[in-house]
Amino acid sequence: MTAIEIFFFLFAAGSAGVAFYFWRRARLMRLCLERLDSSITSTVEPVGQASAPRIKPFPRRYRWAGFVAVDLAAAVLYFLIGVPVPFAVGGGLLIGVLTAVVESLMAGRRVAAMEVQLADSIDLMVGALQAGTALLKAFDAALAEARPPFKGELQELIGRIRLGESPQGALSNLAARVPLETFRLFCVSLTVHWETGGALSPMLIGVARSIRDRIETARRVRAQSVEVHVSVAVVLLICYALGVIMYNANPDQLTEFLLSPIGSYIGGGVIALQAVGVFWVAMLSSPKY
Repeated sequence: MTAIEIFFFLFAAGSAGVAFYFWRRARLMRLCLERLDSSITSTVEPVGQASAPRIKPFPRRYRWAGFVAVDLAAAVLYFLIGVPVPFAVGGGLLIGVLTAVVESLMAGRRVAAMEVQLADSIDLMVGALQAGTALLKAFDAALAEARPPFKGELQELIGRIRLGESPQGALSNLAARVPLETFRLFCVSLTVHWETGGALSPMLIGVARSIRDRIETARRVRAQSVEVHVSVAVVLLICYALGVIMYNANPDQLTEFLLSPIGSYIGGGVIALQAVGVFWVAMLSSPKY
């Protein structure tokens, strides 16, 4: 094996190792949380009772997808297409970063849809409560108009309460399944009401107002970040458009340069720097609030 092939295999093995590390870290964290939850609930559950089902938090993330995309893209570019190793490595990095960015954007969209549906359901519950119905009937009214993915979470909450589980435990389970600030606020508010009593409609109106303010803030942040994402996409398109124009103007010399050792390393380094820039911009345009 040549030095270039050894470097390529080391790069693929390193990417696979990083992906396995993050997957194993997430799995160990989940197992620790499950064992901690079972150790806490075992003190109040009778002996022989079935253990609680595994909780899958929302949204389900695929953080390993970017690392897998790096290996697959680099292998396809090198073994199937036959591009030089620097181009395969740089192209794999760029495709992996773009895959991670797309996965993060899709998760953000699912979170935004869940929060909007929660606010709409609270408005329906407030209307039902003001009409004189009980809280479970208000939940049913919200469930009739709810849409996935929030419908399944609300349906499980109502089912747990009707099957005899304490409202506090059902709400705690909902907050664990959907670990978002808006759902924590909703669950804590209802838990406090169940323990202390009082008027529920004004409290839910305040919760809905807070959730909608947070949604409005998130929309403004996304609107500002769209400009950054479009700018990065335009810069990348301009770079590759210039490459196509140069190839059409003088294909023989450009091909000879890119297939040469120094040209391939320069081209692969440029693509790798593009991947670093895309990752950097994605991190800067995703503020936490």
